[in-house]
Amino acid sequence: WLLARLRTAALEGMIRDLDIGVEGSVAVLDRGGVVLARQPEPANGSHAGRQTRLPPSLAQSQGTAVGVRTSQIDGVERITAFSAMSGYDVVVVAGLGLREALAPWYRAAWIAAGFALLYWICLAFFIHRLVAGERVRAALLEDLEEQAEWHDQAQRASHTGEWREKAGE
Repeated sequence: WLLARLRTAALEGMIRDLDIGVEGSVAVLDRGGVVLARQPEPANGSHAGRQTRLPPSLAQSQGTAVGVRTSQIDGVERITAFSAMSGYDVVVVAGLGLREALAPWYRAAWIAAGFALLYWICLAFFIHRLVAGERVRAALLEDLEEQAEWHDQAQRASHTGEWREKAGE
């Protein structure tokens, strides 16, 4: 075993300038879940020394874990990745705020839903117009057949024929 003193400021310096967004966070924990360094730091102090729960798969072994979790430190729901791959007894946790990460997708989903709604409204209008046109066509056909029947009866009653001229004669 090698025992060394390490200032948490050194760990904080490594993660200080990472782009984590407004709701994101990065933390370095020990295997017991004690916070060694965390960004962003609160205005009134530090998170160092605070206890958090690690995923069971990382508590005793090497590896990674990814999932959606609510932070025990600040209560923000994040898409979080845990990594214990360094060979040291530290776990690095990085998370992006779920709301912040999905905001562009929510906008795209609302736009897509608007287009889908517009499509169905236009389709319903088109079908309505087709049905109305078919009703008018059926009524006109019925009137035409009735008029043709009356015309046929009038010709039979008057014993007159029907004369037609073909175009071009």
